[in-house]
Amino acid sequence: MEKIEGLKLDKFPIKLNFLIDLFYFEGALLSLFKNDNDDNYLYYWFDVDENYNRWLIFRLSKSDLKSYI
Repeated sequence: MEKIEGLKLDKFPIKLNFLIDLFYFEGALLSLFKNDNDDNYLYYWFDVDENYNRWLIFRLSKSDLKSYI
């Protein structure tokens, strides 16, 4: 696996509320969240090791969410 340099956060800088898992196979792979301003975020699981699960987090517009669904 290619080593990726990242930035360690003590906590995630945005408060997000879980809505639903959009894709699930032996665990959540793609989940939808919203913040207090009604912005949509997708959590996409992409890697795991002995210590961590890694997720990519994307902000998306309502129209992009509607197009996906």
